[in-house]
Amino acid sequence: ALEAGVAEGGRRAVEQYRAFGMSGESLEALEALSADVAAGLVAVWPALSALALWLGVWIAHRLLGRWGRVGSDFGRRLTPLPFERFRPPEALVWPLIAGLVGLWTDVGWVPRAAANVALALGVVYAIAGLAIQWWWRGRRGMGTAWRVALVVISAMFLTPFAAAAWVMIGLADVWVGFREREQ
Repeated sequence: ALEAGVAEGGRRAVEQYRAFGMSGESLEALEALSADVAAGLVAVWPALSALALWLGVWIAHRLLGRWGRVGSDFGRRLTPLPFERFRPPEALVWPLIAGLVGLWTDVGWVPRAAANVALALGVVYAIAGLAIQWWWRGRRGMGTAWRVALVVISAMFLTPFAAAAWVMIGLADVWVGFREREQ
C-alpha cells in the first residue's frame, strides 16, 4: 500500500508536469525516479518506523521525567543529561557492523534487512558523532549560537560528508573514547 501510494503520487506529479509541457525525456526520467523512490521507501520503511518509535519513546521519557510522578530511583535515571553526553550502548555497534556487512550479500532478504539495520543504527551513531562534535567545540570555547550555525551550515551544504563524518566519529568513539580523554 505504501509503494502504491508513493507511486500514485509520482504519477500525479508526472501528469501535472505533462500538463505544464515538460519534455518527454524529462517525464520518462521523472517516472523512473518516482518508481525508484517508491521502492526505496518501502525497503527502508521498517528502519524509519523504528526511528520514529525510538524518538516517541524518548520524548515520552523526557515528558515523564519533567511532569510525571515517579519513584526516586526511576526519577534519578530520568534526570536530563546534556546533549554532548549522548552515547548509545556499546553493544549496538555490532548489529551496525553486521548490517553494513550484510549490504554486500546477495542472499534473499539479507540486503533489505541489512539496509534497515544500517539506516536505523547509522542514525543513532550519527547523533552520537554530532554530540561528540558539539562537546569538542564547546571545549574550545565556542558558544551555542556558533555551534548551531556550524551544524546547520554543514548539514545544509555538506550533507553526505557531514553525515558520514558524524557516523564515523560516533563509531570511533566506541573504541577510542574521545570524551574520556578530557585532560
